[in-house]
Amino acid sequence: MHASAAILFAFTMGLATTACSDDDQVEVPENWVTVSTEPLSVGYQGTGEKDLELGYTLAGGLDGRVTYVVNHESWCSGYIASNGKICVKVEESGDVHGRSATMDLMYDTNHKVTITVNQGKAPVVPVTGFDDSGIPSTINLGEALDLSEAVKVLPANASFKTLTFELISGEEFVTLSGNSVIGVEPGEAKIKVTATSDTEVVGAGISTEVVVKVKGDRKLDRSKWTAKTIGGLDFCPDAAINGAPECLLDGKTSTCYSICKPGKSFNETSTPAGATIGFIVDMQSAQKFNYVIWTHRNTSQKMLQVWGAKLLGSNDGNTFTEIQTITLDQGSQTQTIELTKTSEYRYVRVEYTDFNTSSGASAQVAEFQLGLLTK
Repeated sequence: MHASAAILFAFTMGLATTACSDDDQVEVPENWVTVSTEPLSVGYQGTGEKDLELGYTLAGGLDGRVTYVVNHESWCSGYIASNGKICVKVEESGDVHGRSATMDLMYDTNHKVTITVNQGKAPVVPVTGFDDSGIPSTINLGEALDLSEAVKVLPANASFKTLTFELISGEEFVTLSGNSVIGVEPGEAKIKVTATSDTEVVGAGISTEVVVKVKGDRKLDRSKWTAKTIGGLDFCPDAAINGAPECLLDGKTSTCYSICKPGKSFNETSTPAGATIGFIVDMQSAQKFNYVIWTHRNTSQKMLQVWGAKLLGSNDGNTFTEIQTITLDQGSQTQTIELTKTSEYRYVRVEYTDFNTSSGASAQVAEFQLGLLTK
């Protein structure tokens, strides 16, 4: 600062009094302090070990021990030094636009002067890449992930760190609103991450893709499914349980799909010896699944249960590919069987491979459900 700098006076009118002790009252004049009005300046590196200094002079009769500094920015702090000057510490800046701070030299609440400190522009550090290590391996159904916290620009001291996010695929598995992605169905979503900044930054606009996997248990929606017998065989009508194939999908254990075992007859319905029995489910579109929920009619009439079944899948309803043969527990009415792999088919054919051939005329199943478990 130069001695010729402009002079700033406190913005008070008239005289005021300040108590210095219980007995003395000091009148504070309008022009209570003389101090330079020119802003202090410092480079982007900050003050380091040598603070900025600014001298000031109090009006006669005022006690210098009463003055103090009120700071308004955490990165810029002033204080009254032992030499009676205002000293200012300024931290290093990464702001490519430069920045300013103010602080108030105070005598009392009615007498203050505002001091400005300007810090120069920091050199631009371009964005060169991304760190997505904060994205977890999976998120749960209903869990929200803050992508602005999970993905960071590289290098860490890049001048601009603002990111935008765009959902590329997997809208059925997650919702994306701003920086927040929420898992709604088990599956996998791809999100485009773009570094945004102003035109001063080299590398602005570069992008990458990240994957968010949602884990959980999702039973497939059966509301539009249909079911039929294999090979056009007749099902076994039964007044007690109905017997039609659609009973597999009605959500009731009081109704069952029933079909005569090969070489057996019931209620004027029969199945030829050697015929393959079971059912075919049409899910109307190809869907992923990796477990089966099977419900017996009950656990007491084991001679009517299916004890084993082969699952096959198809997308045209004609050519079927074997998925897996499952074994069913006779003692559990409803059971979940995890399959060894995830399959994706529209049609699922279920062929009964094991049942009681010596007792019981029909094989009965109360409910059939498929689901997708993502771990």
